Amino acid sequence: MRTFFAFLGSILGSAAFQLTVALYPTKLQPYAWLVKWIWIACALFWAIWLITHPWILRRLGLNQRPQQSPSEQVQTSSEAVGVRSNPVQISSPQQIASPTITQNANPSQKVEIHNHPVSPPPVPVKTEPERVRHNVLFLGAKKIWTDIEHEVFGSDEGFPALRACFLNKPIPGAKIGDFDYARARIVFRDASDTEVAAVSKPKWLNHGTKDVVHIEGNTTECLLLAICGNGDEWAAPYIAKRPAGYWEDGEEALMIDGCPLPLGELTAEITIVGEENIGLEPVIVHFSLRENGGVEVKQR
Repeated sequence: MRTFFAFLGSILGSAAFQLTVALYPTKLQPYAWLVKWIWIACALFWAIWLITHPWILRRLGLNQRPQQSPSEQVQTSSEAVGVRSNPVQISSPQQIASPTITQNANPSQKVEIHNHPVSPPPVPVKTEPERVRHNVLFLGAKKIWTDIEHEVFGSDEGFPALRACFLNKPIPGAKIGDFDYARARIVFRDASDTEVAAVSKPKWLNHGTKDVVHIEGNTTECLLLAICGNGDEWAAPYIAKRPAGYWEDGEEALMIDGCPLPLGELTAEITIVGEENIGLEPVIVHFSLRENGGVEVKQR
């Protein structure tokens, strides 16, 4: 608003001067020698106004006042009000002084400033989200008929076999995770607890020559424990490699081979390990192999 008034006053003064010259030319003629000096004075004052502008002074570096240190500022303010303060000591950059001022009722007495160090805030601890666990359960063992890859309906379509199944059972109202990269190992023992065979890559039904499967939620996966092929010969099927040159193209190929099993009472200890070597509880299946493809699972 002040700038507007100054501008308006300048305009009105200029107009009044022009009118005065027009109305009284003869009276102002004796002062013609002052015109040159008035213009010089006008230009000088405008130049002073421009060079003393704060923006110009900042650009020229002439408007910087020396800054006082915090101790000098405290001392200056204390001397101004007649207060004596104790110096503040900070032991570490993380400690902050929190002053407490104690003053008596008499204003003429001195004021004491007590500085209390403040401990740094605690560092938050990062916690990883809890991993959702699976719920894989052993369903049991059962005699089936199979063509080695799938379960079939009878002897006309396949061979007698023994399978063991696992289910990732849902939990009502809870979330379950998948059991990924499941790989199994089976150890067979006879009635005297003597190891008779061991299979590191047993055959999973419906998965071809893959020895690793993913047991998803509400999904069942089955292992082929034993199969009776030609005559009365029982064997534990597993995934193996054919030697180079077996196939016409000369490349190595996976195949299903068998480890011979004796007749009689046997046990199969099944150990399954998944991702990050997380294992299931070992499962032991008691069964008996007989002639002509007979097999009986014993409940324990």
